[in-house]
Amino acid sequence: MVTPPGDGVEAFGGRSLSVFEQDWWLEAVTDGAIERAEVFWDSTLVGVLPYHAVRRGVMRKIEAPPYTRRLSPRINAPGGKDVTRMSNTIKIVAQLYEKIGDFDAYHTIIGDDRHLIFAYQMNGFKLQPKITFSSACDVPMEALTAAMDHRPRNIIKTASRQFQTELHFDLDRFRRLRQESTPNDRNNYEVIGRLMQAVELRGAGGILCAVDDKGQDVAAALLVWDAERLYYF
Repeated sequence: MVTPPGDGVEAFGGRSLSVFEQDWWLEAVTDGAIERAEVFWDSTLVGVLPYHAVRRGVMRKIEAPPYTRRLSPRINAPGGKDVTRMSNTIKIVAQLYEKIGDFDAYHTIIGDDRHLIFAYQMNGFKLQPKITFSSACDVPMEALTAAMDHRPRNIIKTASRQFQTELHFDLDRFRRLRQESTPNDRNNYEVIGRLMQAVELRGAGGILCAVDDKGQDVAAALLVWDAERLYYF
């Protein structure tokens, strides 16, 4: 069951925020180091830009926070016509980046809103496509497996007879399995620990494990979700 977060901004300007863009997530993955630029027009908040600034030597870089798949500015561009909203979005994006001051490099992952993509292009940013897989969180397993290629579907059917699944929040259990399976585990467990506490509090994810008949974990995945999507990360 998906429980929407009780705090943080879940929607802005008519757009639902992904789990990665909600305030509680950003606070958890940056340990409170997330900053925000805001733009007001006539006392109305029309733009919010959450950003994560870090120092690399003498360079000031703005990077996507750890484990964050998407982080778009929140835009509420006024205008009754599409062309007006487009023009205003371009202006709001420009003003947001004026607010954060000078930086040597900037990297984030924005959504697929065409107004926003065009606004970044018009403000001189370089964009490139990046694909991630997501599934609607209310789609039945039968529908997902029916749409699969037959080879992974057959593997899943066989595994379902051999293993049971459990959803839990025991990060040490996940870490043990992860480190047993790879000699080069680069996960930041301090960040993941904060994140999983926040996720558990809001019912927004968990650690999904496959367990054999001896009660031993054989596979695990971290899952998070929002009101619309389920993500494996």
